[in-house]
Amino acid sequence: MAELIWLEKYSVGVEALDQQHQTIIGLINELNAEDRTGHTPDAVNRILDQLAGYVTSHFRTEEDYMERFDYEDIEAHLEEHVQYIETIARLTEEQIEDRDNVHGELIAFLNHWWTDHILEADQKYTKTFNIHGLH
Repeated sequence: MAELIWLEKYSVGVEALDQQHQTIIGLINELNAEDRTGHTPDAVNRILDQLAGYVTSHFRTEEDYMERFDYEDIEAHLEEHVQYIETIARLTEEQIEDRDNVHGELIAFLNHWWTDHILEADQKYTKTFNIHGLH
């Protein structure tokens, strides 16, 4: 899969969250690179562990802001986070079990989910966060 490139259209207008998104994209690109170079299970599992920890922290940050600023669409956004966590848990388990083609499925999911989530769900909170002085 092609490398993900950070584009200005991904910006949510909050520097800390944009930096977190860029770090997540960087980790996904590491997985993409492993895929292109003939991934080793240890390397993939190391990156997946890093990604899981970082995403957990990122989701916590977003959710804290949503609660603090009484974000109107919090329930739908939280549900997207839950669905992401459940899907990643399933795909990671299948990766560990070395199921055929799961690595490609995992990479495709990460590539599409993050760009779609940032462009759609995350963009919706920008105005609320900015109104409360978060830039």
